[in-house]
Amino acid sequence: MDVALGGANLIELTMLERVGLADRKSVVVYDQSSTGDPILDRALGVIGARQGKKPKAVVEALGKNLRNAPRRSPGVARPQVRAQDRRP
Repeated sequence: MDVALGGANLIELTMLERVGLADRKSVVVYDQSSTGDPILDRALGVIGARQGKKPKAVVEALGKNLRNAPRRSPGVARPQVRAQDRRP
């Protein structure tokens, strides 16, 4: 369960264009400023401390970070998932 939650945080931050992959193999932070969500802000800190690591190592660390994390407050806006056509 921890790994799934950590992966969800990494994906959410990627969708927000806060983090990404360098050379398709190591995680980097593009924007460390606050997201307005305490859980994602903590995740950015965890990722920032592990920049240059492979995604697997970052996801595992994020999952451990979430184990005792407070629940999301109902007033926090959630990003919307957008469908994109990737066909050439």
